[in-house]
Amino acid sequence: MTKEDALDYLGPTEFAVYQQFNRKADLEELLSLFREHQIPFTTHDREQSPGVGAVIVGDPLQPRFWVEIPSNLFQKANFLLEEHAEASLTEEDLSHHPFAEYRQEELEEVIINASSWSPEAVAVARVLLQREGKSVDLAALRQAYRERLAEKYRARSLPVGYVILASIIAAVGGFTLSFMLFLGALGMLLYYRFGRRIDPNGTPHAIFDVPTRRRSGYGILLALVGLPLGLLNYFTLHWYDIPTIDPWLWLWF
Repeated sequence: MTKEDALDYLGPTEFAVYQQFNRKADLEELLSLFREHQIPFTTHDREQSPGVGAVIVGDPLQPRFWVEIPSNLFQKANFLLEEHAEASLTEEDLSHHPFAEYRQEELEEVIINASSWSPEAVAVARVLLQREGKSVDLAALRQAYRERLAEKYRARSLPVGYVILASIIAAVGGFTLSFMLFLGALGMLLYYRFGRRIDPNGTPHAIFDVPTRRRSGYGILLALVGLPLGLLNYFTLHWYDIPTIDPWLWLWF
């Protein structure tokens, strides 16, 4: 089994944003490579779907186009782009590239910190290192890259007070049928519990550590108890006098 075949044998997964572009020509160049190697993709134009664009890329100043591929094919796509870049590089390209002025340590840092560079830039750095005949341990550099990536995407701890405050607000908001408070706090708890980041290799990582996710799960349960109690109180028990609810708020449910 070749390396490329092995990267295919990873099972189905969800599509995720792989790269973003300002120019459509750059996007089309990437798509041509994906078609050649049968990598499934979907593309988006922020101007045609502004609502989606705001969610995916955020600020309107962000790139207009972006492409999504299955996250389990990120490594294959990176490999193909690096391979394509290496095959198309000429001596003139290398001599005029900004990396041509880099010292060996700086080129090695590009490879170690590959997640911050494009696959093409990583390919240039690797070729420049190898063509000089310098003593370069690429295996050690790849291991350093994996360690740097693991550290960058390490789950972080959230102060307990954040989770407690969000849990109380969600529970009180549910019991008092304050839908804005309830939904806002519940959204934060869901983010703490299920938030994920996808690294350049397509591997998802939890944003927060296990204790934070566990506490957030308890907070979600508390919020989901508060809301039924609030509805029960409003319609039958009348433990707490809640002002009449505007009819349009029920459209949330």
